[in-house]
Amino acid sequence: VEEYLKQLGIKTRRMAKTGIAGYLDVRGAKRTIALRADMDALPMDEKTGLPFAAPAGAMHACGHDCHTAILLGVAKTLSRLRGELPASVRFIFQPAEELPPGGAKAMVDEGVMDSVDEVYGLHVGSRVASGKIVAEAGAQMANVDDVTVTIRGAGAHGASPQQSVDPVLCASEAILSIQQIVSRNILPVEPAVISICMIEAGTAYNIIPETCSFRGTIRTFSTSLRRSMPKMIRRVVAGVARAYGAKFDMVYENGYDALVNDEEAVGYVQQAARDLFGKNALFFHGPRMGAEGFSEYLKVARGCFFSLGTGDKKKKTDASHHNPFFKVDESVLWRGAAMFLKLAVERGAG
Repeated sequence: VEEYLKQLGIKTRRMAKTGIAGYLDVRGAKRTIALRADMDALPMDEKTGLPFAAPAGAMHACGHDCHTAILLGVAKTLSRLRGELPASVRFIFQPAEELPPGGAKAMVDEGVMDSVDEVYGLHVGSRVASGKIVAEAGAQMANVDDVTVTIRGAGAHGASPQQSVDPVLCASEAILSIQQIVSRNILPVEPAVISICMIEAGTAYNIIPETCSFRGTIRTFSTSLRRSMPKMIRRVVAGVARAYGAKFDMVYENGYDALVNDEEAVGYVQQAARDLFGKNALFFHGPRMGAEGFSEYLKVARGCFFSLGTGDKKKKTDASHHNPFFKVDESVLWRGAAMFLKLAVERGAG
């Protein structure tokens, strides 16, 4: 990415260790529009069978390679139009989106958004029909937090459970009880998700271990609910641990904040989609409980994070993201580039 931008005559700067910022500066310009693509892959094995499939242990199962390709194409086109552009353009190639706190905050802290007036980003979406654009105002993606609990009991032979304080059984009940927080402690109309996705214990089938750890993700939109979640989870785990005679440790970490699209910027994106692809170009699906590091850029400048549909059942590009069979309908990626180009030029003019 860095080398390609340099070949285009675009000044670059390394940020957040493996991130790249590209500066297409226009002399005399009074505005700067930022365009962002994330670059990181996921630690999983690809099963698409594609000739360019990633080697074992790494896969672009969320489309970030598409985002990078789209933005590089946009950089190539805009670099050729440098003398005609109404504004400077900042290209943000971000690392570590999949792993909060991620690369966005680090790049912002290192100055990638300095002097930026508006910022736009896109994400391919396999569950949206190919070619459709999704751009909606307000809170569109959730706060994301991470909890890890370690239950500390007493080990024993599997044949003598009465001599143990079984941390696996205690953790199991704690996990079940935590699931009731959403259904019994939170308003039914308040979006919230608690998913315990990892559990680890033991070294052999016939040994009751000393400890059992589990880890999960918590998603909310409300700031007050987000703040109360650690207390509610701790209360439940403490009660279960006490009943079993076990002890526990809990680590709760805040991740990305909710992504809130600016209403006016959303209007620009929607109009661009209609202008480029017709009156039926848009699709609406409402807020989602996924999370996005793009929220960090929106704290600094107004903007919009929108989606480009790439799902086509006939082409088998409708597998969910983070799935080993995930792939995209490449025939519509040009639409993402067209959107970025139109936004850079039109919003650059103010």
